Amino acid sequence: MKFKMHLPLILILLFSLLFCCVSVLITAREYHGVYYSYLSISDNPEFEKTIQNGNVEITETNTDGKNIYYTVKPVHSGFDKIEIKSGSEDYNYYIVENYYVGPFNTIFAKNGYFDFDGSMIVKAVILIDIIIAVIFNLRWFLQCRKKANFGYEMVIYGGIFLFLTIYLIALILQTIDFDMEITIQRINYPFSYFLHSFATAGFFFLLITMLFMLIFSLAVSLSNLSLIRHEGFRITNLLGAIFGAAWFSGMLILFFIDENSSGSSLHGTVFDAITNSIAIIISYFVSMLISTVISAAMASRSKPPFDRDYIAILGCAIRDDGSLTPLLRGRVDSAVAFENEQFAKTGKHAKFVPSGGQGDDEIISESEAMKRYLLEQGVPEEQILTEDKSVNTFQNLKFSKAVIDSDCKGKSSPAIATTNYHVFRSYVLAKKVGLKNARGISAKTKWYFFPNAFLREFVGLIVEEKKAHIIILTALTVVTALLSIFTVGI
Repeated sequence: MKFKMHLPLILILLFSLLFCCVSVLITAREYHGVYYSYLSISDNPEFEKTIQNGNVEITETNTDGKNIYYTVKPVHSGFDKIEIKSGSEDYNYYIVENYYVGPFNTIFAKNGYFDFDGSMIVKAVILIDIIIAVIFNLRWFLQCRKKANFGYEMVIYGGIFLFLTIYLIALILQTIDFDMEITIQRINYPFSYFLHSFATAGFFFLLITMLFMLIFSLAVSLSNLSLIRHEGFRITNLLGAIFGAAWFSGMLILFFIDENSSGSSLHGTVFDAITNSIAIIISYFVSMLISTVISAAMASRSKPPFDRDYIAILGCAIRDDGSLTPLLRGRVDSAVAFENEQFAKTGKHAKFVPSGGQGDDEIISESEAMKRYLLEQGVPEEQILTEDKSVNTFQNLKFSKAVIDSDCKGKSSPAIATTNYHVFRSYVLAKKVGLKNARGISAKTKWYFFPNAFLREFVGLIVEEKKAHIIILTALTVVTALLSIFTVGI
């Protein structure tokens, strides 16, 4: 991924961080507190005020007959405790509040939560930052789709967009869920609750995506049964069933631990940090999986422009008599159909590059088998360039590029014909071998290939970009754990 694509977002986030710091310095110079009694008291009671360390002072105390309002200002750096007791004969109040006076004469409430005047500005900026990041990643994702830049870069953009979008929804839902009466009266809520929402939003993410994940897990499991029945037993044909069992077991364990943990003790605090971190990690992987499914589906439905010079046809196993299997015939047919349509619309022919070597159990090479089929379809022999050395998809593309380069006099515009579930993988490998402007031609196949193929691409994404994922997941885990511990008093 190019750094310059991220520079505008980085600058915006740095400016927002600076704005938040300045906002705290300007607004957190006093704290306006309110104590809710929900009981009637005299209009002008006398108050006894006790300040423990002298680091803060109370400059104003009054009541509206129901609530006590007070203003606290900083004096010296450090912790302090304030006790407010009413002298009313009707009702006796006893309020205990803890405060911390920080650098630059700022003051923060610490009585079971962390809050400060002006926190609404900081909360708003953080939410706006998330919205901006959502917009940027959606824009980059759509640019990849528009330019047919299908690959792991597109998946990462889509995954981060999805992750942040559902994360934002989770934050908003939790905010709405917080003590509505107090929220409406103060038009505010403790800043630590806002931070706590970040720590626990992973659970909301998992709940929101649970239906999709359940359907996908069932689909890949059924896909595996069909694959085993048609192709025989192989570990790769069990990926879906393993994934479904792992996801379901992980969710059960996660919610069981969460249900039996409590944030009121050190034991509960540790478990809160662990479960919140696990929830965030699972949420991140789920967002990447969904993005992989969407990206791969888009790649399979994308059609090349009618300006192709070459069409590489990726090989696969042939029959014992040297004829094409239905799967391979579908790839060749899709290539021929595209070339015919291109010639009809533009008058431009494309050369075919059937690619595939000869296996130990094959009487001829896959490329030769495809060439014979192309000749049967009326394609002139001079329009066919064979590649008969490759034994896998990577070599298909690498050796086909060499054939194209040796035949082409200048820049070429190739296409790659393969089965629909294999198109996304072909885009990824084409970039690696230098076919950067290649476009995929999709051939239809049985439904049960799709779920398992999506899962393989997801695994490929994790392995291919493991360093980036490790960095992101480490940061998410550390931040989530710290927020869980810091806001345990909520």
